[in-house]
Amino acid sequence: MDASSSCPQWKFDVFLSFRGKDTRNSFAAHLYDALCRRGINTFIDDSKLRRGQVISPALAAAIKNSMFSIVVLSKKYASSGWCLEELVKILESKTGMEERVLPIFYNVDPSDIRKQKGEFGKEFNRLVKNLKGEKMERVKIWRKALTQVANIAGEDSRNRHEPTLIKKIIAEISNKVFSRYSSYDINLVGIHSRIQEVESLLNTVVIIGICGIHGIGKTTLADAVYKKISHQFECSAFLENVGEDFRKQGLIGLRKNLISLLVDDGNLNVKGCTSIEGRLCCTKVLIVLDNVKDGAILEFLTANQDSFGPGSQIIVTTTEKDLLISHSMKYYEVRLLNKDEAMVVLRHYSSKHKLPKDDSMELSVRIRNYAQGLPLALKVLGSSLFRMEKLEWRSHLDKLKSCPHPEINQQLIKRLSSWKRQYISKGGRLTLIRSTLSSLPIYFLSLFRMPKTVCARLEKIQRDFLWGGGNLERKPHLVNRKTVCLEKSRGGLGVRSLSVMNQALMCKWCWRFANERDSLWRVVISTKFGEEAGGWNSRDIRGGYGTGLWKDIRKEWFTFYPNSISSLGNGRRLGFWKDPWCDETVLCDAFPTLFNLAAHKDARVAEMWDFSREVGGWSPVFLRPFNDWELEEVERFLHFIHTKKIRNGQEDRLLLSESITEGFSVRYMYCKLTFTPPLDFPSRSIWNPIVPTKLGFFAWEASWGKVAKV
Repeated sequence: MDASSSCPQWKFDVFLSFRGKDTRNSFAAHLYDALCRRGINTFIDDSKLRRGQVISPALAAAIKNSMFSIVVLSKKYASSGWCLEELVKILESKTGMEERVLPIFYNVDPSDIRKQKGEFGKEFNRLVKNLKGEKMERVKIWRKALTQVANIAGEDSRNRHEPTLIKKIIAEISNKVFSRYSSYDINLVGIHSRIQEVESLLNTVVIIGICGIHGIGKTTLADAVYKKISHQFECSAFLENVGEDFRKQGLIGLRKNLISLLVDDGNLNVKGCTSIEGRLCCTKVLIVLDNVKDGAILEFLTANQDSFGPGSQIIVTTTEKDLLISHSMKYYEVRLLNKDEAMVVLRHYSSKHKLPKDDSMELSVRIRNYAQGLPLALKVLGSSLFRMEKLEWRSHLDKLKSCPHPEINQQLIKRLSSWKRQYISKGGRLTLIRSTLSSLPIYFLSLFRMPKTVCARLEKIQRDFLWGGGNLERKPHLVNRKTVCLEKSRGGLGVRSLSVMNQALMCKWCWRFANERDSLWRVVISTKFGEEAGGWNSRDIRGGYGTGLWKDIRKEWFTFYPNSISSLGNGRRLGFWKDPWCDETVLCDAFPTLFNLAAHKDARVAEMWDFSREVGGWSPVFLRPFNDWELEEVERFLHFIHTKKIRNGQEDRLLLSESITEGFSVRYMYCKLTFTPPLDFPSRSIWNPIVPTKLGFFAWEASWGKVAKV
């Protein structure tokens, strides 16, 4: 698709015209709700008081910028000059495109509208009698518009079941709207052929995967396919960023979110999901799960693919191709843009800036060659570099080409340049890496999420130095990097993985936000972004809202929280049912039956404590008395929590472990993130303090059976 083509850019899919007093709270309201639930962007005029017959410029613009118009012609529609002017404007904007106007004859005969007779005609004549002067000139135009709209094929509501009528209207409009969607986005270069390839794959199986590297357009492609075909299904749902939601809520939360989207009910409880799933087994659904990272989700989908009606389709996007292969799923691997497609994308950005033709071509070619057809790289570089002067963008591209993050890279190479292989053993290299090299980027690692390309380059320098010496020679890496980065007691060399170290250092800020409630920096962050329940974390930061610094740190909450434990104090911050305050157990998961009966599911721990007693005690409130068969679980529940007590005067806190009650240990967090099962490895014998490091290194290689042979 040519990015320079002049396709119309609609602001709204549908403009809904109706007389407020007749249908605002009945048919028009139900139709508008159904349009929105189907994902059709609909304009509705909410003005309840309309004066005169001249429509506002904003309303005229909305009519002009709508792809389709639905006109609900009720018996008193013609009594409003405003409605008639709306109708005239709709027909004028759709001249030659009458198929984009859908009249609904709501309890009125189309011939009465065409000839302005019957009760419809009486209302029209009553309006005409009250007109004076120049306004009488509009009558002829109104009559022509009414005749014209009555001659357009529409829907007659008389003797029709209203929900069935609305369902038919939605099907007709969505068919027209979504069939045109993919033609109107000038930035979706090459999308059409990719959509066709995905559709051909969908025709063969129930579940397919869309895979590819970050930034290649997996989500964009899945969204385009979803918009194009969703009207063919009775229910549809597009779940974004499933990977993070799964880490936070697990399969139960994912299942609830999915079902609530399919039935359009954001207040579903877990108990109500079962009966709804029973209804969905006869419903043709379309589901898109974006950014899946865990195999458990694919296992869940595979096991439950028969839970939906015949013809249902499920699309999964992921960066993990092996994940799809391991679950025997058919997949479409998104390909990079070719050279011509990349140039079309860049032409879109270059056209916005008045660069000399030769300079624009040079810059486009250099960006294309650097981005290698990756859409996200083309977008980021195209949107920024075309704003720069020639010397500036040349310098920027030269830096990117040499190294994605040159300042850190140069520090490591400079430090290694004076070391020669003949002067340092492998044991010495290990000591240098652990004591010096790993500490160089600590400042960056503690505040910023290190890009994967930067991390890979820095770790490559470390690997080459360890196995090849100061000249960074390419030598065989006898033991894999993952093993090298384990603690010595677990069979590794204790070299820090920069990516995991980055996570551990950023987790410290999450710990500080949770516990340092009076710190000035925390007050600033919480004031700007708000707090989640309990004040453990700031609210999620989406889009361009907020700074990139805190946005990246906040993402590590999902790494820190599962690796922390809750310490009960006064109970004002911890949720009684939903936080792991009792022996690291979440009560709603351990006692689901009692949780469903709880009167206050979001109550704090302190609210469940009875302070009126002399020594205090637990007093959870339930919706009804217990049945005989529930008493055993109640007894087990009370026995489970009876040892825990509120401690007034102490704040609730998040700790790394029961042994670390003060401060945050980066080393402890790193160990938790790299935890592996205990290994029978002779680490104490190898790394004996009286044994030289170079001999210890040799023994370590020998233990793994990786001694280099001359």
